[in-house]
Amino acid sequence: MLPKPVYEALPFVYFGLGMLTMAALDSPAKYLSILLLVAAGGLVLFMRHKNRHKHTDNRHTHKHFHM
Repeated sequence: MLPKPVYEALPFVYFGLGMLTMAALDSPAKYLSILLLVAAGGLVLFMRHKNRHKHTDNRHTHKHFHM
């Protein structure tokens, strides 16, 4: 298991690596690498956000009335 600070930083590391790839490489293949790294960072952030807010969303949308 990763330490929490490393785990939380990973999506931003992916974004950063994508930007470094853009600046460092002169190959046409760099665009695929950039796309994959940035997409991975965005996907991880989206999935974390969705998972972390799942319980609060369910609590507000499902109201049960008991008689």
